[in-house]
Amino acid sequence: MFYRHHAIINGLNDSITALAISARRTETCLAIGCNDGQVAVVDFQSGNILYRQRRTGIAVSSLISLPNDRKAFAAGYEDGRIIIHYAYERYTRRFEANTTGPITALAYDCGRNHLAVACDDRVILTLPAQTDWDELGTFPSPPENVEARDQISRPVSIRFTPDGAHIVIAYLEHGIQICRVGDFTVSRVVAPRTRIGSCDISADARTIVLQNLYDGFDLLDLETDSLQTVKRDTGENVLLPTVFTKDATMSYSIFKYQVRKQH
Repeated sequence: MFYRHHAIINGLNDSITALAISARRTETCLAIGCNDGQVAVVDFQSGNILYRQRRTGIAVSSLISLPNDRKAFAAGYEDGRIIIHYAYERYTRRFEANTTGPITALAYDCGRNHLAVACDDRVILTLPAQTDWDELGTFPSPPENVEARDQISRPVSIRFTPDGAHIVIAYLEHGIQICRVGDFTVSRVVAPRTRIGSCDISADARTIVLQNLYDGFDLLDLETDSLQTVKRDTGENVLLPTVFTKDATMSYSIFKYQVRKQH
């Protein structure tokens, strides 16, 4: 079942370029990244701004929530920098990725303190420290897709499996790769059906949901290799966050969030 929720966020002065959701039992926070570099954390129900970082002048290109802190968000920027925003303490930590291009996606495994960073045509596994980070390795590139309009494999969404042992990498036009975190090898490749916008993996690591940029969402059952498409008119082909959540009946729901700036 699809639900739609609208919240008016006042005080944002530029285009919204990234979203991240942190859902807890008593509170749901939404982090918003803007083209002017501003990051704001808001209460999703009321739209009240709980935290705001000043404009940096460099666009925010990706955002994730950090599971071990309900109001901590990591933001990737167009110039390759990464800033972790702690909304409660109101301070930030900065890292510089070894790239001059945008950080297109981020993923965090709190059990092992692994931060995966997608930039250019690669995905890097890092181990953030208090003031610096160690690069542990780079995951292999996907197989060539001769039908792709862009032959460069561009990662657009990354997710760790719940146990942190694997990482799911979705590429814009090169399908999906599931890689082992321990030795950086590929355990599974899923050929593309269409262009991919975002992905998530269920808590039982059995189902992957993909926002495709054609007709809605694809649900891939990893045990049976069956594919189900939930067709929805998403309007423009824009990248929207796609997340799995558990409700009271332990069934899975897919939520699609879209935020528009009020003029």
